[in-house]
Amino acid sequence: MRKTNLDQLELWRNEEIIIPLDEKCAIKSSEIFKELEPKGKIVEIRDIFIAATAIMHHCYLATFNTKHFEAIEGLKLISLS
Repeated sequence: MRKTNLDQLELWRNEEIIIPLDEKCAIKSSEIFKELEPKGKIVEIRDIFIAATAIMHHCYLATFNTKHFEAIEGLKLISLS
């Protein structure tokens, strides 16, 4: 039987940790936005907050849509697709 992406998520689900969007993450979010805006790279603010939180906490970001995050430097991505 073929494993799906949802199977991978189920393996990680039991070990999830919630990381807060704190002041340092908010400042990093602002820096990311200011870096991307002049380049014309549009990333939704929610995705910038997620990326900044991952960067500030030295985490990998697992996502089904790496296109949302590819423009953000310093972000370690794991593609789930």
